[in-house]
Amino acid sequence: MTIEFFVTDTKTGDRVVVNVEPASVADYKATKDENWQTPWTSSYIQNPEFQKYAFRVESTNELIGLGAYRYSPRDYGVYVEYIESSPANNPTMAAEKRYSGLGAVLLAFGVQLSYDNNCDGSIVFKAKTTELLKHYIQDYHAIQYSSFDPYLLLMDYKLAYDLIATFSVDEEEEE
Repeated sequence: MTIEFFVTDTKTGDRVVVNVEPASVADYKATKDENWQTPWTSSYIQNPEFQKYAFRVESTNELIGLGAYRYSPRDYGVYVEYIESSPANNPTMAAEKRYSGLGAVLLAFGVQLSYDNNCDGSIVFKAKTTELLKHYIQDYHAIQYSSFDPYLLLMDYKLAYDLIATFSVDEEEEE
């Protein structure tokens, strides 16, 4: 299966290809300079155990999201430590988002990391708000994973496959 991450331009309805690359110091600095919800220069996010990635619009190189993921051989799956949209794509910061579907891309990339680490695509993550909790359960069918922390969610291999399959590109379409 070949994967191509994309978001949708909310003004035109066009599919916009998203490139993923390891995040850089300049990306972390941009979160402070551009007043993102969370500064990615914090000691928590800069934990060396986290794999941090930048999500950019392919045609413009615009930074639209960041993700911090953690995999360890003792865990079964990838833990999505923290994901965030740029201010123009964050529904709590912008009246109208520039691109839709970025949250799905950020989670699907965690699924891809899980597959890459032989974990069958399973991911665990935590909803930041009650609204996001409802969204993840309703739209992605995430499963509440803990009776101690109702915000802790699981996407097992079947749910994870369904999510990543939305970004699958038919080999013939690529030509």
